[in-house]
Amino acid sequence: MQKPEFNKGFSLLEVVVGISIIFLALFSLAVISRGILIARQEASLALQADFLLEDGAEAIRFVRDQGWTAKINSLTGTNHLSFVIGQSTSTWQINATPEKIGIFERSFNISSVKRDGNDDIASTGSDDPHTKKFDVTVVWPGKFGTSSRTVSFYLTNYFND
Repeated sequence: MQKPEFNKGFSLLEVVVGISIIFLALFSLAVISRGILIARQEASLALQADFLLEDGAEAIRFVRDQGWTAKINSLTGTNHLSFVIGQSTSTWQINATPEKIGIFERSFNISSVKRDGNDDIASTGSDDPHTKKFDVTVVWPGKFGTSSRTVSFYLTNYFND
């Protein structure tokens, strides 16, 4: 008696499984590559935001150097920076108009500083008219929603003006 042959379709099954494995591997590589590209783009945007934060902090210091009493002392709440290019000079100005830099928006918040009996910065105590707290924030739309970075620092009336 002759045995039935079951091997005829086996090589076709091997080809289908092999092609499926190759397709799955290529698809996985494509998904991983896309994820890497998105992460790289988000990291690049975060780095740009960090530079804008640093630039904003330096611009606020520049404005402070132009005169504490005239430029900083009366400010409170959320403000924006703008760089004004003139005929002979260019300068930073503080205003209420939102500052857009490409896809980024930069603003800063100014708050009063209180000091305790030891002259340390505290949440309660007497106001220090010669010190302000600044929070510079950069906001931008990202792949996974809105992203933001903030840097906080204190400035004093260093030049007593």
